[in-house]
Amino acid sequence: MKIVSVNYLDVLIVVLVLFSGSIGIFRGLVRELVSTAAWIIAAIIGITHGEQLGNLIFSAQTIEPSWVPRAVGVSIIFVVVLVIGVFAQRLLRKGVKLVGLGGLDRVLGCGFGLIRGIFIVIAVGIIFNLRTSLESPWVDSYFLHFFMKFETFVQDIFSYFSAYLPDS
Repeated sequence: MKIVSVNYLDVLIVVLVLFSGSIGIFRGLVRELVSTAAWIIAAIIGITHGEQLGNLIFSAQTIEPSWVPRAVGVSIIFVVVLVIGVFAQRLLRKGVKLVGLGGLDRVLGCGFGLIRGIFIVIAVGIIFNLRTSLESPWVDSYFLHFFMKFETFVQDIFSYFSAYLPDS
C-alpha cells in the first residue's frame, strides 16, 4: 500500500470540497440547482441584453464613461433574475418537503456540493496554470494533481458553453 503525503494545500483543498458539500447538505439539491441555474441565466441574459437595457434607461442623457449604462443594465438584469430564482427556490423547496423527499434532497445536495467543490479546485488550477507550476506546494500536492487529471474534461465543458455566449 502506497502512503500518500499531504501538505497544507491538500488540507485546504479537502476543506474547500467538504465546505462546499456541507453547504449542499444544508441547502439541498433543489435549491442548489435552482441557484446555479439562476446565476447562469442571469449572467447570460445580463451579458446579451444588459447594454440594451442600460441604453434604454439612459437614452435621454449622455453618460460618461460609456461603460456605465451597460454596467447598470447588467446589474439590474442580474438582480431581477436572482430574485426570481429565490422565489422559484422557495416554491420548489416547499414542494419537495410536501412530498417527503427532504432527506433525499439534502443527500443529493451534498453530492452536488462535493462535485461543485472539485470543479472549483480544477477551475482555479486551470486559471492559475497550477499544473505546470514548479513551486513546492503545487508540485507536492496529491489532491491538486489528482483533480487536475480532469482538467481537459472541465475545459471541454467550458468551451461547449462559451460557444453560446456573444463575442462582445
